[in-house]
Amino acid sequence: WYTRPAERWEETLPLGNGRIGMMPDGGIERENVVLNEISLWSGSKQDTDNPYAYYSLANIRRLLFEGRNDEAQDLMYKTFVCKGTGSNLGDGANAPYGSYQLFGNLVLKYTYPNESDSIAEYRRRLNLSEAIASVSFKRGNVNYQREMFTSFSEDLGVIHLVADADRALNFSLGMNRPEHATISLDGKDLLMRGQLPDGVDTLEMKGMRFASRVRIVLPKGGDLTATDSSLSVRSASEAIILVSLGTDYFDKDGVGQSLEKYLSQAESKDFSTMRREHTLAYRSLFDRVSLDLGKGERDHLPIHERLAAFAQDKN
Repeated sequence: WYTRPAERWEETLPLGNGRIGMMPDGGIERENVVLNEISLWSGSKQDTDNPYAYYSLANIRRLLFEGRNDEAQDLMYKTFVCKGTGSNLGDGANAPYGSYQLFGNLVLKYTYPNESDSIAEYRRRLNLSEAIASVSFKRGNVNYQREMFTSFSEDLGVIHLVADADRALNFSLGMNRPEHATISLDGKDLLMRGQLPDGVDTLEMKGMRFASRVRIVLPKGGDLTATDSSLSVRSASEAIILVSLGTDYFDKDGVGQSLEKYLSQAESKDFSTMRREHTLAYRSLFDRVSLDLGKGERDHLPIHERLAAFAQDKN
């Protein structure tokens, strides 16, 4: 847990269900949530077999047995390499080899009834026993609570926002990624679509297709408006944001249909049901083992202060 928003990427809270990931930074006015999906790679299929590598194997083994490790390593680096450009000397994203890709960013911008009100009691926490990240703080006389998880039961990202005062929850939401994507509106869903380079045809994007669809549910009312590239909520006290991600690696018939299916299944449930089902599915894996590290005199400190204290005193 922390007493402030993340100041660098390493301080964001990691969430993942094995297929999708989210990493929120807990910002107060602006919150960035990094999105990932396990299969999103650029590049394409290629024949990289090097049948001649085998002919050096005997010499490499001989050099190792003779204790000439450096020579064995040099020979391996020269001969045990694939055909083609391989990982392209670190620039594999635009080569047939490809590279894993950031899916994108979900950006939330919050406004408050009185922007001059001070912030108090800020706490940002990752609960490992539930796989849920949370943020809570008080601004003026209003308490705000956020919970996020990558659902192990629904297979999508779930963000729950609550204010304990009527009509005090106001925010806008958008998505972006550095390249190869467009943002549009489909009904009242925000949609991001794109296609990655295959590393062969540099003029056209012919690699993996991907898409994300975001839907906002307002259980207690409020005003939802949409533009070409964002969704806005005004005068609400509770909001559920559902984030569905997919690629055509798993879904050759089109990622759009699967995204809609995941959202429709989750939208019919209230937040407490989604939270409970997620936790039960997660704990069926997590609760198979327990580990007790005991207590220490610094247990009351947030993580960033404990790290600073450890740097001064390794005990």
